Amino acid sequence: AALAGLDAGRLVLVRATFEEMPSFVRLMACGLFFIRPTFSKKGSAATKLGEFLACGVPVVINAGVGDSDRIVRRGRAGVVVPDTTQKSFEESMEAVQAMLTDSDVRHRCRRTAQDIFDLDQGVQSYKTLYNQLLRETHANEF
Repeated sequence: AALAGLDAGRLVLVRATFEEMPSFVRLMACGLFFIRPTFSKKGSAATKLGEFLACGVPVVINAGVGDSDRIVRRGRAGVVVPDTTQKSFEESMEAVQAMLTDSDVRHRCRRTAQDIFDLDQGVQSYKTLYNQLLRETHANEF
């Protein structure tokens, strides 16, 4: 912690079970993760994004990984750093500070997680899509 300039008194390192994790995640001010935006990541989503948001924890992420940046921006559920240059990190710090003092951000995070990652809604979306494809396929057969 000291090498990175972090206050060791603000760090918590514990062993936790899977069931205990949400309680510990909720203690976080924000979730911070950066994923190299390679070709294979353009169509992926980080599980931790849904986990952080479901726990009401805003995120700081980089752009270019799946639709994560769109989800975060649309839900106003965190800060999207446009790229991983030092300049972008420095310019994003003001937005991070504002996010940390926003009294409604945790509510928006939970709402975003429900809107985007809810299993029942996902099942219904797939069902609607498949039914539409079946109708179009059958319509084109005649």
